[in-house]
Amino acid sequence: MGQPLPTQSDIVMTAPELANEDASVFTYFIPLAAARTDATKFAPVYTEAVTLLTAHLMTMRRRRGDGGPVTEKHAGAMGISFGQFTRQSALIQTSYGIEYLQLMRSFIISPMVT
Repeated sequence: MGQPLPTQSDIVMTAPELANEDASVFTYFIPLAAARTDATKFAPVYTEAVTLLTAHLMTMRRRRGDGGPVTEKHAGAMGISFGQFTRQSALIQTSYGIEYLQLMRSFIISPMVT
């Protein structure tokens, strides 16, 4: 049997602002996040990693229409510039994505030994 997936309640405990989302949104995003999270590499924290990535994806869904990471802002005469998304730049758009990256660095990237 594989690693357990988070429940809707797990996601809401991590990201309370998602509490009013329809259950179908969780049903869509939990397996999507699970498919993007390597169960072997994240083994001890797999459920937490999927929870964080689900919260990140659902938060980004609420922001749809944004053009990418902000690279410039202007106050006078308004203005904003967007850069290109990379996987990491997409993840740093939410606190959940940043936490996911921290887990990834802890469990996937091996420390260098000299």
